[in-house]
Amino acid sequence: MRTSTQLFLTACISFITATTTAQPSIAYSNVSFIVRSDSTARSVLLSNLMENKNGSESPIIGSANWSDSGKYLQCRSLLAFDYGMLTTIIDPEHIVKAELVLNPLRPINEPENDKSKTSKLVVRRVLQPWEDSLTNWANQPPADTRHESSRLVSNKKKETAVRINVTELVRDMFKYGNNGFLLSSKDLAANPYSQWFASVKNEDKDLRPVLLISISVPYSVMRDAGIPPLPLTTEDKAELLRMYTRPEPVTTTPPTPPKEPIKE
Repeated sequence: MRTSTQLFLTACISFITATTTAQPSIAYSNVSFIVRSDSTARSVLLSNLMENKNGSESPIIGSANWSDSGKYLQCRSLLAFDYGMLTTIIDPEHIVKAELVLNPLRPINEPENDKSKTSKLVVRRVLQPWEDSLTNWANQPPADTRHESSRLVSNKKKETAVRINVTELVRDMFKYGNNGFLLSSKDLAANPYSQWFASVKNEDKDLRPVLLISISVPYSVMRDAGIPPLPLTTEDKAELLRMYTRPEPVTTTPPTPPKEPIKE
């Protein structure tokens, strides 16, 4: 079954390239981009447990809420990609789909969640600029509460890559400015919840967040701008295939403390 699934995905991915489709009097060029977590990408893990602590070097991002000694605690995260020249050559209305792909991590000491329940991960557009090395819970920037994307995450499938449709959020970033995404949880008073993903600082580059953007642009616009067709490379297609078929969860194990010498 897995082999047939891989063959099907391989066939599908092979068609995610730059193509030209005919419409009445107008030809459109369909192009897909992968925006990776390179050196210009930023992420910060925030928590009201340590309001003035900066989490820009954290290998994980995500969202959580829990109670401790009568105090309600939560974590949320900021994530931003650098769109480079894309915002100067692509109009927001040309974006037909944008998908945020997050690869889950499972801390070794994390308690098991109730597998019969689902949790909602919410993604919003950040409204103000922020510096990853200076941002903490106390000074975090506001996010747009009017528009959000969300994804129900089943506790039975917490090891599966999470793909969130963020098309409207990315369009707004191209319109009003790119300050990244806020990841948080929904229904904050609900049962304890946690969902962790690899951050842009994770040592495994294959697990870092990526953003998939598909656009449909009149061919004449691409031609006049001197932009050649930009199909996905073989490497891009292989990366997409890994994202959609990664079989095992990644478990992060803290370093083992050195053994104490045996006393006589």
